[in-house]
Formats: sequence, C-alpha cells, structure tokens
Amino acid sequence: MESRNDSELNVVNSLSPEDILTLDNLPLTLWSKAGVPPSLLETVSQHAFKASLLSLAIAEKLSPTMRLDFKKICYLSLLHELFEKNGEEYCLVAGTRSSSSIQEIVEEYRKQSTIEARIVKIACSLAVFIQGLAYLRRGFSACEKIAYEKLKESLQLVRLEEEDVQYSLLLFIENLRNLFEESRKWVL
Repeated sequence: MESRNDSELNVVNSLSPEDILTLDNLPLTLWSKAGVPPSLLETVSQHAFKASLLSLAIAEKLSPTMRLDFKKICYLSLLHELFEKNGEEYCLVAGTRSSSSIQEIVEEYRKQSTIEARIVKIACSLAVFIQGLAYLRRGFSACEKIAYEKLKESLQLVRLEEEDVQYSLLLFIENLRNLFEESRKWVL
C-alpha cells in the first residue's frame, strides 16, 4: 500500500452507497451472544468509527517518537471490517463489493505486517472494550466478560511491540481504561 499513489488506491470508488448502507445496518453479532437485544446492537459502522478514532488517538500518541502513515491508519481502521473471518478464510461482508485495493488493505490488517495494522488491531479491541462497558452500564452483565477479554487482548498485542512503543501504548490504554471505568456511573 505504501508504494501506491492516490490514483492507484481507488478504495472510495470501489464502494457503492449500498455497501455503506449494508455496514450501517449490519450488527456485530458478538453482542447478541451476550444478550443485547437486536434494537441495541452496535453496527459495523459504529464499531469502525470508534476503532478509527482510537487508531488516530494511538497514532498521535506514538507519532512524536516514530514515523507513522496516518493515511494508511485511516484506510485500515475504516475498512478492516469489510471482511469478516469465516474459519480461516476472510470473506466479504454480505452485500459489499471488493476491489484489489480493499483486499490489500484487509490482507495487511489480517497479517499484522505493519505497525499501522497493529495499531488498528489494538484500537479495534479497545473499541469493543468501550462498547462492552457501555452495555454493562445498561445492565447487560454478560458484556463485562467480553469487554475485559478485549482489554486483555489489546494488552497482549502491545507486548509484541518494542519496549519504547509498549510504554506509550500501555499508558494510553491505562488512561483509556480509567476514563471509561469511571464512566460506569454515567447514565446513557
């Protein structure tokens, strides 16, 4: 992806309005297994938005000490949910079309071959953690286990990074965890 110029990476033209609406209406099934009713389920679009904001926040935290491709982070965080894991295969989410550009982005995310992809993976886990705490506040106690499993997953991913990156990421996660755990008393 790094070697392509803007005209070669034609992701936006690969998505139709139907593709976008499909993601806007497609719920994350993870939460239905925890007892969240269909009317309250987080959608793929909502999850991708949270993951994107967190990805950018993490990248801003790391950028003073390392060179990061913010454009790549945006692409990865917004598009990683276009493909879902079906066993060991990644398949296109029902109703969306594919392009080689989108497939390259998803493959980079799947392989975790760059720091940008790993940032997005950590942010994705943290987005699930945050949503789990929101559901917990609404009384869905089964969501707590999922939330903290995702927090643990994000910490395990951080431990794979170099020591200086680990430190910055651990501080970010600790601050985020404290902020959202304190918010448990907030009413939605």
